Amino acid sequence: MTYAGDLRPPSLSLWVAGVPKPQGSLRNFKVGKAHITVHANHDDLMIWRNAITREASQMWGDHPLLDEPASIVLYFYLPRPVSAPKKRKFPERKPDLDKLIRAVLDSLTGIVLADDARIVSIGAHKLYAVEHPTGCRIELWPMTEVNP
Repeated sequence: MTYAGDLRPPSLSLWVAGVPKPQGSLRNFKVGKAHITVHANHDDLMIWRNAITREASQMWGDHPLLDEPASIVLYFYLPRPVSAPKKRKFPERKPDLDKLIRAVLDSLTGIVLADDARIVSIGAHKLYAVEHPTGCRIELWPMTEVNP
């Protein structure tokens, strides 16, 4: 089986500047008789997701939503904490990689992807933004089977 990513440049390749934020824990509280559920880091998360949506919208333009199996590769460049020992080469602490991925995929849904369930292959990396600005590189390919 050969994948589209092995044959040609990504259908979508974009850089989103900013500090990547995880999408995970929810907070539930009551206002009057209504129960409201929001993400624990709602404000920061919305800024990050809006940045992804804005960049993806500009790059994808008026192309139809990708509604077929797809592969995505994500490179998250995170700020290196001042307190991190110099010998620590990778951001092996929070934020969790799966929660960073979730924020990106949900941001692309309805803009580039018809549904993030169409993603069948994910490559994701957390790196320190030492000689690189903070942000996320997103590369997306439709999957094709050349030799079934």
